[in-house]
Amino acid sequence: MFPTVRTVQSTQSLTPQHCTKDRLIWALNTAGVGPALQRSGMLDMDYDVIVRGLSQRGFAEVDARRAVNTPFRWLTFSFLQSGRLEIMACFRSRPVDFITPGMRRFPVPPRETVDACRLSNTVVVDVHIEETTTLRRELVAQRYGNETYWVMRWLFN
Repeated sequence: MFPTVRTVQSTQSLTPQHCTKDRLIWALNTAGVGPALQRSGMLDMDYDVIVRGLSQRGFAEVDARRAVNTPFRWLTFSFLQSGRLEIMACFRSRPVDFITPGMRRFPVPPRETVDACRLSNTVVVDVHIEETTTLRRELVAQRYGNETYWVMRWLFN
C-alpha cells in the first residue's frame, strides 16, 4: 500500500506492529467513526487490508477524496515509535459530533499536534484537545485559500 495522503518520509519512522481486526474495530468505534465508515460502504475485507498494512508497514490509509456519501476526505492509521495507535481523519465539513465539552481550545497548540495534523500549505486557525487515560483527541482546523480542512487525530495508549 503506497501512501497517497501522507508523504513517504512521514511513514518511514512508523513502526509495524501486530494488530487484530477486533482491536481496529474497537479503536474506530471508540473514536466514533466506525458507524460512519460502515454507512459509507466500508467492507469487512477493508478492515483486513488496514490490519495487514499496520502489521507489515505500520501504516494504512483510506482515501475517500472521490467517494460520495461519506463525511471523510481520508483516514490514516499508523503505529508510532512509542507504540501508540494513531488514527487521523480529514473531514469534509466541521465534525460537530466530535466537539464535546471535554475538548479544550488551545490558543498556542502543542507543536506535536500541529506537526502531525497540519496539511501542506495551510494555516492552522483553531485547535481543540482532550486527553483521557486511554485516548487523546485533537481537532485541528486549517485553511488553504477559501477552503477549510478539519483534521481529527486520535492517539490510543
